[in-house]
Order: sequence, then structure tokens, then C-alpha cells
Amino acid sequence: QILSRRPKSLLLVDPWLPHDQVYPNNAAYDSLGAFEALFQSVLERFKYNGLVTIERDRSSAAAFRRRPEILDFVYIDAMHDVNSVQCDCTLWWPLIRPGGWLAGHDYCSHFPGVAEGVAAFCEQSGEKLSLLTQDEYRSWGIQKTER
Repeated sequence: QILSRRPKSLLLVDPWLPHDQVYPNNAAYDSLGAFEALFQSVLERFKYNGLVTIERDRSSAAAFRRRPEILDFVYIDAMHDVNSVQCDCTLWWPLIRPGGWLAGHDYCSHFPGVAEGVAAFCEQSGEKLSLLTQDEYRSWGIQKTER
């Protein structure tokens, strides 16, 4: 769906490693082999698409390699606990251009830490939640104010 909007580039960041806190009861995602298979499928899907860059790393490490205000859109679907969500928001927010969006997935009762982390970021930053989709695993969004 993101590529259908014709971005100039798309960066995908994920460590593709098991996360017990995120998928505690999902046997398909509890082994390194399962994540390696997922990573290989992503590589295969985008190998001929010159717009897509794939970084196999943690969100925080990838954020530190970026310059401020260079991104138009960041979509987070990483760790789902309050502290990790708030940390990801805090790390990626300065990298977003004015008018750009910080967004993410799983703003729902299945993952209460996501909503709590987004709320904590909004309180800390003074920003307001601008968007929620209406599907079961809702997406959230915060638009950075234009100067």
C-alpha cells in the first residue's frame, strides 16, 4: 500500500529476530529460523525494486544513522511495550520533516503498551494524535506541525 503512493524511496528496518514480548504465544515466530525465513522473503519480494532499502537492524540503531528532518513518513511496528514505543517515537520524531507523519501499528486492546507509549510520547512532546484507522489492529498517526 505504501509503494502504491509512489514514494521516492522506502526504508524497511527490522532485526528479524524473535521477540518473546511481542509474540509470546505464536509458535511460528519463536525461532531464529522462522525470522530468517521472513527476512529472506522480504529480500526476495523487493530485490528488483530500486526504491526499497532494507536494513537488518534495531530501530534505534537505524534512527541514529539518519540526519534530522529528512523523512516524510515513518511507520513503526516494532516492540509493543510502553517504553519501547515511546523510545521509538522520541528517536524517529526529529528525523521527520515538518508536515510529515510519524505513524505506527497495533494501537489496540491486544497491545495496550502501544497506545500507552504513543500517549506518553504525545504528553512529553506536546504533539497530538491525528489519525486512527478503524481496523482491528489500528494504525495511529501524528503529523508534525509545519513551521
